[in-house]
Amino acid sequence: MNFTGRTHELARLAEIADRQGPALIVVHGRRRVGKTTLVERAFSGRRLLKIEGLEGKSESDQRASAIEQIAHFLETPALAAAKTSSWREVLRILTEALREGERVLFLEEFQWLACYRAELISEIKFFWDNEWSKIPNLVVIICGSSPSFLVGKVVRSKALYSRSLLELPLKPFSLEEVGEFLGPRRTAHEALDAILLVGGIPEYLGYLREGSSIYLSLAKHSFVPGAYFLGEYERILISSMSENAHFRTTLELLSNRRFATRDEIAAHLGISSGKNLTALLEDLEACHFISRVTPYDKQASSKLARYEISDPYVQLFSRAIRPIAAEIEQGRYVDHPQRALSLAKLSQWLGYSFERYCRHNAHRIAQKLGFAAVEYAAGPFFNRATTKTAPGFQLDLVFNRADRVVTVCEVKYTDKPITISQARRAVEACEKLELPRRFRLERVLIAPGGVTPEVASGLFFDRILTLAELVR
Repeated sequence: MNFTGRTHELARLAEIADRQGPALIVVHGRRRVGKTTLVERAFSGRRLLKIEGLEGKSESDQRASAIEQIAHFLETPALAAAKTSSWREVLRILTEALREGERVLFLEEFQWLACYRAELISEIKFFWDNEWSKIPNLVVIICGSSPSFLVGKVVRSKALYSRSLLELPLKPFSLEEVGEFLGPRRTAHEALDAILLVGGIPEYLGYLREGSSIYLSLAKHSFVPGAYFLGEYERILISSMSENAHFRTTLELLSNRRFATRDEIAAHLGISSGKNLTALLEDLEACHFISRVTPYDKQASSKLARYEISDPYVQLFSRAIRPIAAEIEQGRYVDHPQRALSLAKLSQWLGYSFERYCRHNAHRIAQKLGFAAVEYAAGPFFNRATTKTAPGFQLDLVFNRADRVVTVCEVKYTDKPITISQARRAVEACEKLELPRRFRLERVLIAPGGVTPEVASGLFFDRILTLAELVR
């Protein structure tokens, strides 16, 4: 099977595989981002003892399942009947299975295996200190799709503090990797559409790789009874979050608006804007479902900071699938699923998604524009309020650079080239920005659809990034 990307991650894991001595690795990332595939490829030359947690099961069920998986690995069926009353008993049996040969212990969906509690982590600490760290070349991988739990309870736990040799967060594919994954049948524009619609998640992209177009593939797997993207939202929440109703409510709020402040979220949830809200928002950020957006010229603690959905699929589900979920299940669109999402709505949707993409990939934009090595602050610009005498406005992405240049990026995702009238409106918005003393304004247009010859003349923008430059 073809394997796309992950060059950096494979190189780091190869260093672990080649070194002499035991290693403890924590791998975390969003559901379906490719964690299992990465681990299996990186350690394909060793025997992999995989113990996978079960969704929604009790600790006793998790222990019994772990014993069954160990018995299967050792090819000793009788062991599966062993009864245990604690994780320590399970780990003693597991330790004997790890003593022979070059083993890799792969604890998958660890948040389920541990039932979102710390007891199993403490027991692993005991066995690592007293048994496992003395087994030559043993590699232990703790892996899960709940980044908030893996980071907060494992990486930062007092029990395993300083014992994790490597923490490996696995991110979605980049735009270039999406193009490689989709293959030569898909154009660069289709690769951009795909990442804007479902993100760089390998399994999701697999559903868009088939069919004659990204649009038709998306419709087929979203708007018919039992469609993959119709049911995936619930699977995401179960995999990534513990049982907390506020997670779902917060995502629903942010999915129906472009931004929301911390106070607005607290008011919607009916809770105080204190530590509990902070923990909630940090968990959602750790799972990469939401992002905190701060104006480019403000501190991170600014009250002007706002939150937005950052996961493309979550936004797609909330805006395009959930509102008509009952109709989908009734089979209303089964003959022509594309009727559930018109091309006009899709185009508008892609425009908003591309704005988010550019904000979340500001470092990539800086690289394309050639000033990534210069210190800078980046973010949008928006007014606190709008009045008749002081009309409010928003700029998609602004870089405040240490070399005394303010780079203002106007983001336009259109099917047709940007015209003079659109360019003039964009320039007017850029020039409303009040610059710091002795700073110069640089106007940049990011337009994957290109521009007309008049706009390309250089009269309106200092730089224009088209699709060809974004994917270069």
